[in-house]
Parts: sequence; structure tokens; C-alpha cells
Amino acid sequence: MRMIQIINRLVLLSLAFLFVGCSSARLMMPTPNVYIDSKTDPYSDLPDELKNNEVELLYITDRSPEQDGEAGLSYGYGRSHSLAFGTAVVDLGVDMTWEDL
Repeated sequence: MRMIQIINRLVLLSLAFLFVGCSSARLMMPTPNVYIDSKTDPYSDLPDELKNNEVELLYITDRSPEQDGEAGLSYGYGRSHSLAFGTAVVDLGVDMTWEDL
């Protein structure tokens, strides 16, 4: 009888992980509180050419580099004995405008 309870709990736990892990909704973080009730636009001085959904990031990693035929350089899960740095451009959503962000 005890073995059946253990199996039932493992099945329920597995189903819970399955439902949580298979969530397809990807939400952006909420607006910081300092900007919610603000009457000023923090981006009013931002040039129009920078008002898009692309962000250039600076990264530093100690992951081992892997060569990918199509995408170029990528980093795997292994650790390297040296540090690498560079920039990457990240898109915040597909076909999102500045107003949507």
C-alpha cells in the first residue's frame, strides 16, 4: 500500500513539472513602479533611430566557444580557462514597435 502512495505522488509531481515546463506564454517584466505614475517621459530625449525593439548587449563569459556552421560563434555549457567578451543584439519580441514596448 505504501508503494502505491509513493508512485501516485511521483506521478502527480511529474505532471506538475510537465504543466509548468510546457507553458508557452512568454511575458515581459512589468513596468518598474518609478515609471507607472510618472508624468514625465524618461525617453523623451532618445533619438528616433534608437526607438526600436533591438537592444545591443555587452557580454562577458567563461563558457567554451563552439563553432556553429550557420549562426557563427556560440557558447556551450562547458567552462573555458579564459574569458571572452563581445556584443550581441537581442530582439524584444517579433514585429513589435516602440509604442508596443
